[in-house]
Amino acid sequence: MILAGAGDDTITLGDGLDILVWGDKSNATEHGHDTVTGFDTANDKLVFSTASIEELSSVGAHVAGDGSDVAAGAVTLLKVDTKATDIGAAANSVITIDGNYATTDDLTKALETGGDMELIFGALDTANDSILIAYDDGADTHVGMLTTSAAISDGNKAASDTLSFTELVTLTGVADATSLTVTDFGDFIA
Repeated sequence: MILAGAGDDTITLGDGLDILVWGDKSNATEHGHDTVTGFDTANDKLVFSTASIEELSSVGAHVAGDGSDVAAGAVTLLKVDTKATDIGAAANSVITIDGNYATTDDLTKALETGGDMELIFGALDTANDSILIAYDDGADTHVGMLTTSAAISDGNKAASDTLSFTELVTLTGVADATSLTVTDFGDFIA
């Protein structure tokens, strides 16, 4: 098990099973962005601390696609590969996004109303509600928090210029974010 510390880390994983833990509730320091080389989708796991996610200044509440609070426990994953996917239909705690996005601005514009991969959200009732997502740029996968600056009512899309992305982990060399499955994530910890 590898515990990523506060601040930005560069981590190289070895052969076999590696478990990378992002965040630790006992550390009151805001965690940074970790760059990971050697992540094997057939063996390795990412584990996230909900408390550490909510310590981020950009994040209000850590929520699932339906707007429910994410707590310690099992991950549920939804792969989005079509426009107008209703991510609010269930409490999916990790969302993977199909397509290649060169920048986070390209990503957020694609997910907002009128975008190439616009999403239908659950009840994200409060500004700064944030969902854990993964997307790629065609070379690397980026895992982090998709945050809304304005409340979104159930069954609606995000208005233009209201979504932002805070990167937590870059998986160098994982070219397709949708290659990640629920088995690539360990249970959320507090």
